[in-house]
Amino acid sequence: MTATSTDSSDRGIGFGAVFGAVTALSAAGLVTFGITYLQTGESGAQELGAFAFAAAVIAAMLAVFLMQWYEV
Repeated sequence: MTATSTDSSDRGIGFGAVFGAVTALSAAGLVTFGITYLQTGESGAQELGAFAFAAAVIAAMLAVFLMQWYEV
């Protein structure tokens, strides 16, 4: 199935956009928690930054995978 065929699905674009947005928000969270940790030294901010980084990497991987899966 190709993106130009009548059988093609828009799921690849939709999932890619959703997980791309999650990646961007997670990256923004990573920056925010990183700056908070540098300014205050709170270990909680460092842990949240680590979770934001993990979420960004996983969401980016899913965005690329699903776009390839649905052959966009």
